[in-house]
Amino acid sequence: MHVRCVGLNRADTGFDSDGFRLLANLQLHILARDHGNVANALELRPRTLVALFERTDGFRKPERFSQMLLASECDARGREGGGVSFRDKPFPQKEYLEKALAAARGVNAGEIAQRCADRPEKIPEFVRAARVRAVKEAIGFDGEDEEGAQP
Repeated sequence: MHVRCVGLNRADTGFDSDGFRLLANLQLHILARDHGNVANALELRPRTLVALFERTDGFRKPERFSQMLLASECDARGREGGGVSFRDKPFPQKEYLEKALAAARGVNAGEIAQRCADRPEKIPEFVRAARVRAVKEAIGFDGEDEEGAQP
Protein backbone atom coordinates (compact mmCIF):
# COMPACT_ATOMS: atom_id res chain seq x y z
CA MET A 1 0.00 0.00 0.00
CA HIS A 2 1.26 3.44 -0.87
CA VAL A 3 -0.29 6.28 1.11
CA ARG A 4 -0.25 9.56 -0.74
CA CYS A 5 -2.36 12.48 0.44
CA VAL A 6 -2.64 14.02 -3.00
CA GLY A 7 -4.88 17.04 -3.04
CA LEU A 8 -5.64 16.93 0.66
CA ASN A 9 -4.40 19.69 2.87
CA ARG A 10 -4.54 20.50 6.55
CA ALA A 11 -8.12 21.79 6.34
CA ASP A 12 -9.24 18.53 4.71
CA THR A 13 -7.72 16.38 7.43
CA GLY A 14 -8.95 18.32 10.44
CA PHE A 15 -5.46 18.21 11.95
CA ASP A 16 -3.34 21.23 12.74
CA SER A 17 -0.51 20.13 10.46
CA ASP A 18 -0.40 18.50 7.04
CA GLY A 19 -2.32 15.36 6.13
CA PHE A 20 0.56 13.09 6.92
CA ARG A 21 0.53 13.98 10.62
CA LEU A 22 -2.26 11.48 11.11
CA LEU A 23 0.04 8.73 9.85
CA ALA A 24 2.46 9.44 12.69
CA ASN A 25 -0.33 8.81 15.20
CA LEU A 26 -2.00 5.93 13.41
CA GLN A 27 -1.01 2.37 14.02
CA LEU A 28 0.21 1.59 10.54
CA HIS A 29 -0.16 -2.15 10.94
CA ILE A 30 -3.94 -1.66 11.31
CA LEU A 31 -4.02 0.46 8.19
CA ALA A 32 -1.87 -1.96 6.22
CA ARG A 33 -3.95 -4.93 7.34
CA ASP A 34 -7.40 -3.44 6.76
CA HIS A 35 -7.17 -0.81 4.03
CA GLY A 36 -8.35 -3.45 1.53
CA ASN A 37 -11.47 -4.01 3.61
CA VAL A 38 -12.06 -0.26 3.68
CA ALA A 39 -11.72 -0.11 -0.11
CA ASN A 40 -14.26 -2.95 -0.47
CA ALA A 41 -16.54 -1.79 2.34
CA LEU A 42 -19.63 -1.39 0.15
CA GLU A 43 -19.45 -5.12 -0.63
CA LEU A 44 -18.95 -6.42 2.92
CA ARG A 45 -21.66 -8.11 4.96
CA PRO A 46 -22.73 -6.56 8.29
CA ARG A 47 -20.98 -9.25 10.34
CA THR A 48 -17.77 -8.59 8.42
CA LEU A 49 -18.12 -4.87 9.10
CA VAL A 50 -18.55 -5.55 12.83
CA ALA A 51 -15.45 -7.76 12.75
CA LEU A 52 -13.57 -4.89 11.08
CA PHE A 53 -14.70 -2.50 13.83
CA GLU A 54 -13.59 -5.01 16.47
CA ARG A 55 -10.15 -5.58 14.89
CA THR A 56 -9.48 -1.86 14.55
CA ASP A 57 -10.78 -1.05 18.04
CA GLY A 58 -13.43 1.19 16.51
CA PHE A 59 -15.82 0.68 19.40
CA ARG A 60 -13.42 2.00 22.03
CA LYS A 61 -11.43 4.41 19.86
CA PRO A 62 -13.58 5.70 17.00
CA GLU A 63 -11.15 8.55 16.36
CA ARG A 64 -8.50 5.97 15.41
CA PHE A 65 -10.96 4.37 13.02
CA SER A 66 -11.68 7.79 11.47
CA GLN A 67 -7.94 8.32 11.01
CA MET A 68 -7.70 4.98 9.24
CA LEU A 69 -10.55 5.99 6.94
CA LEU A 70 -8.87 9.27 6.12
CA ALA A 71 -5.56 7.54 5.41
CA SER A 72 -7.37 5.02 3.19
CA GLU A 73 -9.01 7.89 1.33
CA CYS A 74 -5.61 9.52 0.86
CA ASP A 75 -4.27 6.25 -0.50
CA ALA A 76 -7.20 5.88 -2.91
CA ARG A 77 -6.92 9.45 -4.17
CA GLY A 78 -3.20 9.08 -4.75
CA ARG A 79 -3.55 6.08 -7.02
CA GLU A 80 -3.25 6.15 -10.75
CA GLY A 81 -3.79 3.38 -13.21
CA GLY A 82 -4.16 3.11 -16.95
CA GLY A 83 -3.73 6.85 -17.29
CA VAL A 84 -6.60 7.48 -14.86
CA SER A 85 -6.21 9.46 -11.65
CA PHE A 86 -8.44 8.74 -8.67
CA ARG A 87 -7.74 12.13 -7.13
CA ASP A 88 -11.21 13.52 -7.81
CA LYS A 89 -13.17 10.28 -7.64
CA PRO A 90 -15.78 9.90 -4.90
CA PHE A 91 -14.81 7.85 -1.84
CA PRO A 92 -18.19 6.73 -0.44
CA GLN A 93 -16.60 4.11 1.81
CA LYS A 94 -15.75 6.70 4.45
CA GLU A 95 -19.33 7.90 5.01
CA TYR A 96 -20.67 4.35 4.69
CA LEU A 97 -18.31 2.97 7.34
CA GLU A 98 -18.84 5.91 9.67
CA LYS A 99 -22.60 5.32 9.45
CA ALA A 100 -22.20 1.60 10.12
CA LEU A 101 -19.83 2.18 13.04
CA ALA A 102 -22.18 4.77 14.58
CA ALA A 103 -25.03 2.26 14.41
CA ALA A 104 -22.94 -0.51 15.97
CA ARG A 105 -21.66 1.83 18.70
CA GLY A 106 -25.26 2.78 19.44
CA VAL A 107 -25.95 -0.71 20.80
CA ASN A 108 -26.33 -0.56 24.57
CA ALA A 109 -23.96 -3.34 25.65
CA GLY A 110 -24.64 -2.63 29.33
CA GLU A 111 -28.34 -3.25 28.87
CA ILE A 112 -27.63 -6.51 27.08
CA ALA A 113 -25.25 -7.55 29.88
CA GLN A 114 -27.95 -6.89 32.48
CA ARG A 115 -30.42 -9.06 30.58
CA CYS A 116 -27.80 -11.82 30.46
CA ALA A 117 -26.77 -11.64 34.12
CA ASP A 118 -27.60 -15.33 34.53
CA ARG A 119 -25.54 -16.25 31.41
CA PRO A 120 -22.46 -13.98 31.46
CA GLU A 121 -20.59 -16.20 29.02
CA LYS A 122 -23.19 -15.27 26.37
CA ILE A 123 -22.76 -11.49 26.71
CA PRO A 124 -20.12 -11.07 23.95
CA GLU A 125 -22.18 -13.19 21.53
CA PHE A 126 -25.37 -11.22 22.21
CA VAL A 127 -23.63 -7.85 21.99
CA ARG A 128 -22.03 -8.81 18.69
CA ALA A 129 -25.36 -10.07 17.30
CA ALA A 130 -27.06 -6.82 18.30
CA ARG A 131 -24.31 -4.82 16.60
CA VAL A 132 -24.65 -6.87 13.43
CA ARG A 133 -28.41 -6.22 13.41
CA ALA A 134 -27.84 -2.48 13.97
CA VAL A 135 -25.37 -2.31 11.08
CA LYS A 136 -27.67 -4.34 8.86
CA GLU A 137 -30.48 -1.87 9.47
CA ALA A 138 -28.26 1.23 9.14
CA ILE A 139 -26.85 0.27 5.76
CA GLY A 140 -30.07 -1.21 4.41
CA PHE A 141 -28.57 -4.66 3.92
CA ASP A 142 -31.25 -7.01 2.65
CA GLY A 143 -29.13 -10.09 2.00
CA GLU A 144 -28.59 -13.12 4.16
CA ASP A 145 -26.24 -12.71 7.08
CA GLU A 146 -25.72 -14.60 10.30
CA GLU A 147 -27.22 -12.47 13.04
CA GLY A 148 -26.61 -14.75 15.97
CA ALA A 149 -28.57 -15.25 19.13
CA GLN A 150 -30.66 -12.75 21.02
CA PRO A 151 -30.92 -12.40 24.79
